[in-house]
Amino acid sequence: MADEVGKPGVVVREFALTDYGAAASLWRVAGPGVPWRPGDEREEIARMLDRNPGLLLVACRGDEVVGTVIGGWDGRRGQVYHLAVDPGWRRRGVAGELMDELEARFAALGAWKVKGEVYSDNTASLAFYRDRGYKVEDTIARIGKELAPPAR
Repeated sequence: MADEVGKPGVVVREFALTDYGAAASLWRVAGPGVPWRPGDEREEIARMLDRNPGLLLVACRGDEVVGTVIGGWDGRRGQVYHLAVDPGWRRRGVAGELMDELEARFAALGAWKVKGEVYSDNTASLAFYRDRGYKVEDTIARIGKELAPPAR
């Protein structure tokens, strides 16, 4: 949706691969809540775009990317990645608008639940999500394993 956010001229729209450079720059300065991983390389984001059309979003003021969120859909649940807002644009409603739009898109796909990961010491992000109705699922242990990069 092209809703104005906080200040006139900020719109939320679908991420295009041409946004990658600006988004990657934002992820690198977003703070410890958005660590850079091999999956953040351009080729991997292009794959995410192909697999999850309409679920990668940016908030822009003119040509400037001031926020991002990546959504993943596995057919059952939505997954939130890389909700990031430029430090100069925080506390102006950008993150909320990005999440409103992503949650609406998940609901349209039939998702009944949305999940995400937040570092336990990231109190600002935890408060943001709690205010949106998310619960910290402390009875679940998140597990992960690094695999060798796929041959392409």
